[in-house]
Amino acid sequence: MWYSSTMIRTDEHAYLRIGKDIKTGKIPGLVVLHGEEQYLVDFYVSALVKKYVSEASKSLDFAELDRESLTVDEVIENLETVSILSERKVVIIRDFIDAKGRLPKKLDQKGSGSKDALEAFLGYADNMPDGALLILTAAKQEDTRAASRRAYSALVG
Repeated sequence: MWYSSTMIRTDEHAYLRIGKDIKTGKIPGLVVLHGEEQYLVDFYVSALVKKYVSEASKSLDFAELDRESLTVDEVIENLETVSILSERKVVIIRDFIDAKGRLPKKLDQKGSGSKDALEAFLGYADNMPDGALLILTAAKQEDTRAASRRAYSALVG
């Protein structure tokens, strides 16, 4: 599993690092989860939601957005909403990068979206409000060619 918090890579295995970060509460506003073992990605998504979202206000403080219809405005609107009873407002986009290495169509430079949409998304992700947590997951990649990995490069530099 690959976990990116501050976008700095270390020699420590990802599942150890994210486990420590969850325990110490050092989870940044943007978390990207990817790996060969999908069950680990799912486990840590659940762990993050359990840590930061109160079950009593889950319908208000948690949102899972559909990648197919996703827009930058929808992401911003969801993350700007203040959490009610939870420690953080959590928004998740599953398979943000799909198995073929593609971003959501409305954010993809080669899709129906524009470069400006992706830049706006990444710019907002760098400056999210305190109390917001955006979790992006990436599907196991079917295509390992460099052209299909451009979405990862755009996301993590």
